[in-house]
Amino acid sequence: MTGPPSSQTDGDNNQDRYHFETLFAADGTQVELLAVFDGHGLLGEVAAQQAVDTLREEAPRLDLAAVRADPQARLAELFHTLHAAVLQTHEEPPPLYKYTSGSTTLTFHLDEERGGNIGPVYVVPDKDYIPPRPIDYGCTAVLSLVYPDAVIVANSGDASAIMCLQNVPGNEHRNGFTVDVPCVKHTASEPSEIERVDRDFPDCVRYCCCTVPCRADTLDRGGGVAVES
Repeated sequence: MTGPPSSQTDGDNNQDRYHFETLFAADGTQVELLAVFDGHGLLGEVAAQQAVDTLREEAPRLDLAAVRADPQARLAELFHTLHAAVLQTHEEPPPLYKYTSGSTTLTFHLDEERGGNIGPVYVVPDKDYIPPRPIDYGCTAVLSLVYPDAVIVANSGDASAIMCLQNVPGNEHRNGFTVDVPCVKHTASEPSEIERVDRDFPDCVRYCCCTVPCRADTLDRGGGVAVES
């Protein structure tokens, strides 16, 4: 099951996509796959939809026994495949793009010249106060595989999963229920993510405003997270 089929809901651009599927391992073991992708930036729903479409192609080919044995390596391979598919959508951005929020709809036009060294950008010709927007969209991801004896969760970005557990000792006052968050969000305020970025991209990122990493050459302009390799 994949959804939603439309890119708009209740007047706003809905950039969320999901995919649920029942898979079977070579020995007949039934495994449930659940994935949610949350687009961001202009055309974020394009990124999320491409991730879903690619996952639908790749899921039947997953070696579920190998994933169970080494989930980190196998799901990292899958996420790299999804990532490459999303990047490919940047190669052919649409010439016009409408973004709706509430009662306001903005029509962005692709401008091949105005972006200079950063390449094509989106502009709103009749609203000069809106700055050019680079083609920088993407999506977060959280994916889980539910085996008869285990639940494996992988995530990218600030997407996360919450597991509801029953009959956990010490939670009798909650009728035995408790919750667990098995994911670490990849955000600029997460210590383990800061450590990873510093390790993998040394001397490429400076941290300012307490927790927000900025490119070393754009501190005065501020804003966002960028890593140069």
